[in-house]
Amino acid sequence: MNFEIIDSEEEFLQLREKWNSIAASMEDATPFQTWEWNFAWWKNSEDEILLHIIKGYEGTEIYGIAPLVIRNGTTSFIGGEHIDYGLFLIHKKKYEVISGFVDMLRKDADAFVLQQMPSHSPQIHSIKRILSGKNKCLIREMTRTAYISLREYEDFDDYYTLLSKNLRQNTIRPSIKSGITFQHAEINDDILHTILSLYEERQRERINRSGLSWLPGMLKNKDAQPLYSVYIARIEDDDAAFMVTMTYNNRIFLWLTAYAPAHGNIYPGQGLYYHIIRYGFEQKIDVISFMRGDYDFKLRWNCDMDTNYSVYGYPTHISCLKARITFFLRQRLRKLVYSNQTIHRFYQKRAGGK
Repeated sequence: MNFEIIDSEEEFLQLREKWNSIAASMEDATPFQTWEWNFAWWKNSEDEILLHIIKGYEGTEIYGIAPLVIRNGTTSFIGGEHIDYGLFLIHKKKYEVISGFVDMLRKDADAFVLQQMPSHSPQIHSIKRILSGKNKCLIREMTRTAYISLREYEDFDDYYTLLSKNLRQNTIRPSIKSGITFQHAEINDDILHTILSLYEERQRERINRSGLSWLPGMLKNKDAQPLYSVYIARIEDDDAAFMVTMTYNNRIFLWLTAYAPAHGNIYPGQGLYYHIIRYGFEQKIDVISFMRGDYDFKLRWNCDMDTNYSVYGYPTHISCLKARITFFLRQRLRKLVYSNQTIHRFYQKRAGGK
């Protein structure tokens, strides 16, 4: 097996057909494995990010593609913190290809992270075996993910009646009866402004804030645009919530969402979940993925759970040890802040939130 690094836009463009062919052959591939999503993210990333795609091949046959970039000296999956499911693209000879990718990363990269690899994929288990007993590497359990397998239910009514009485009567019905409307919106500058405004307003109340300055370019990318759908919840003339979804391989991925806190009493975000789940049944969708985030509300929608892992490689033993300590302390601090209302309010005030 031969391995070659691809670091130019021209070569990236040439891979499109084979890239998507391999992704389509993978049962666990998601929109994050499509060529269109990866190219759009790279083209619209704000930082100086270098392509570092690895191609595994024999003769003219490509067996695997590692969709990687180098950012601030660290090699990672394309998509950075915006990717919910990270995977290599592999077609046949899977263990051999994964071994080659990991060997190249350990030899050539100053540091690397293969972020958000789902536990249901054989890839993370192959990597665990490959790295067993190896030093300067760390495999860390990340957040849980959630999904609904619609095929387990006869129809929407069968699914809906199995939801808790509390969810149906105290969340869904008030949202529906409030007069709120749900619209499948065309992607344009006005809708992008709505998305950014709602997201920024919601982030003021969160501890780990993030921004969406990278998103407009991705949603307007003509190649990737067929992946996306945007839904807006409105109460009278006021925007109450949005949701950006992606559809791939007969699955809907609930990617980005936020609601206006002023309308929290009518649950516009939960109303969007209801609306899209019902739409999924109507369209004979197989799975609706709630993506990353270990939130109790997802369990209320009868979601099944999974876990993502990230694989880290470090240049020295000391840097690996420091990372272990940092991860441990960060997790403890986060639990402390969220579990103590006084500390939580103090943090929000210091951060400028409400």
